[in-house]
Amino acid sequence: MKAGEPVVQVDLKAVEAAGYSTQTMIVVTEPANEDVPVSYIPFGPVKAGQIITK
Repeated sequence: MKAGEPVVQVDLKAVEAAGYSTQTMIVVTEPANEDVPVSYIPFGPVKAGQIITK
């Protein structure tokens, strides 16, 4: 895998039409610096490549 490479494809319109949420959890497994806590910018929908940490 390379950064930005799709892992799965999902028909979001079909998911929403079936009554399910399309919200996705973000999991950080390796912070850039373990001595600095990770904090996030409060926001709604994001786009690929958008910065979400402070």
